[in-house]
Amino acid sequence: MLTTRLTNVIREQLGESYSPFAVAFITNDPGAIVQTYMKITGAPDRIVSVGDLVAGELADLAANGPTDREFDGAHAQVEEAYQFVDNNSFLEEMINDAIWPDRELQDYFDEFAALGDVTKDTVRQYIADHVPTDQYIQVAVLPR
Repeated sequence: MLTTRLTNVIREQLGESYSPFAVAFITNDPGAIVQTYMKITGAPDRIVSVGDLVAGELADLAANGPTDREFDGAHAQVEEAYQFVDNNSFLEEMINDAIWPDRELQDYFDEFAALGDVTKDTVRQYIADHVPTDQYIQVAVLPR
């Protein structure tokens, strides 16, 4: 959903970047950590304004949540992805179950059912809690 929002605003409306990208990782080892990465290319002289724009979009999502169209599109994408569980994914979960004894294999299966509990407001709350616009590291690679 973040990638779609950034693409629609930064690329389609402003023509600033060809392919914005966002992904979130949630890990449990050594402790619960949420990491969100965004990669956005752009003109070196406008990189600060693009960064400000990204922070503004994240603040909007935290305050107002996704639009119906954004939510429905993201929900449909995840639902479709859940239809394609492959042997590698399942084997990885079985290995994780063996490595971390306190982890239950059933948790893997429960993830699929959890999608039904996701709402526009839970997405808004997730972004408000885990993608704060005042806590980030910005890296800019500029031409020499």
